Amino acid sequence: MKNVALRKASLSLTLALVLILALVTPAFAATQLSLKVVEVIPGGLIKLQVANMPSNTEFTVRMGPAGSKGVGGNVVAHFDSGAGGTQEYWFEVHAVVRSLSFIDVRVEGGTYFGYTTFNNTKALTSGGGAVSPTPVPPSTGGPTTPSVSTSPNLQVVNSQQGGWVKVLFTGLPANKTFTVRIGMAGTRAANPLGYVVAHFDTDNLGSQAGTFEIPFPLRAQSRLDFSIETTGAFYFVSFDNVDK
Repeated sequence: MKNVALRKASLSLTLALVLILALVTPAFAATQLSLKVVEVIPGGLIKLQVANMPSNTEFTVRMGPAGSKGVGGNVVAHFDSGAGGTQEYWFEVHAVVRSLSFIDVRVEGGTYFGYTTFNNTKALTSGGGAVSPTPVPPSTGGPTTPSVSTSPNLQVVNSQQGGWVKVLFTGLPANKTFTVRIGMAGTRAANPLGYVVAHFDTDNLGSQAGTFEIPFPLRAQSRLDFSIETTGAFYFVSFDNVDK
């Protein structure tokens, strides 16, 4: 009788544990992001819309062959989601997969992830017209800026030579959408002289960090300018293109 009672108690305990795990596991399950490729410049750049993002989360962007879901793919960028929700970003097609016809792009961070496939052979534009590659800095013309500030609003935290730069933003106006550009030293990376590498939204505090890929044509330059711009405000900082 004791053995029967023990078996019943053990079974009851096992069922209880299974029930607890069933209730707890969903809380740790990954949450799906919604990804949509808005524009494609074959072998060059894609504009990606990312929806259902949490706020203030660091995300990694990867690219891999179609069918891979981007798992373990080549890292092309990192970005901070800022206010979260739905945002759009430009990313350079990674050199390793640049010659492939179809590519999987994956965005992952925290318990969130998402992936989608895009056709790397056909130009795609959200406006329905001809694709105008971004970035395309002209060789002439000067910047027009409403107001200019340097440090302490922008601080280069670290960088990888010819790869990426991580920048800390502080004291920015809250709830604004900024355009991020990187350009040749001396240009202040101002429109139209800087390559557009990303867009981001500030939160109520106006302070956050982001990691941005150095555009391919600028990777061999020893020094670069980095800028962010929104209506009525422009900030820039120069940095050495070295491992830091």
